[in-house]
Amino acid sequence: MLKPTVGVTLKCRVEKGFNQRNIFNLKRIIVTNAKWVSFDDLLNMDCERAFFKKHSFTEEDVKKFINHWMTGSNPKLMHLRLNCFKLEPNWEHILEGIEYGVWDEQEKKKRPRNFKDHYIYSIEEIDCKNGLDFERKSDGMIGTVMHQSDWIDFFVWHDMQF
Repeated sequence: MLKPTVGVTLKCRVEKGFNQRNIFNLKRIIVTNAKWVSFDDLLNMDCERAFFKKHSFTEEDVKKFINHWMTGSNPKLMHLRLNCFKLEPNWEHILEGIEYGVWDEQEKKKRPRNFKDHYIYSIEEIDCKNGLDFERKSDGMIGTVMHQSDWIDFFVWHDMQF
């Protein structure tokens, strides 16, 4: 039996009853056919980076996830990517009740424009200029959500606080 220690990429279909929920405790997880990933898996994962394609999550799930994060959950999370959102999300609904703003280069307390995602052999720089920023009050952590192409990205800036 394989016992990954850093991350796993699942590019195959997963049968019903797949019960390896411990993969959600790895630093990195990529699932390309994520219909089997439940909302509870999303809420309870302990990953730094998680990418899910072909999932069944909705805008309402994104809203609930962000609100859950705002209460202090997913403390290790740095980047969550959810594919299959072809249309621009209704951010006013998703961020309802959360004080948020757009990135401003002139702002004194600001996050960087680009998020750097570190991989084994490369670094991906993601332009977050069009992201919406909000602060988790319990620890001052900055979260950013944005939509590009057909995915929603959620970033957490661990080295920055308002």
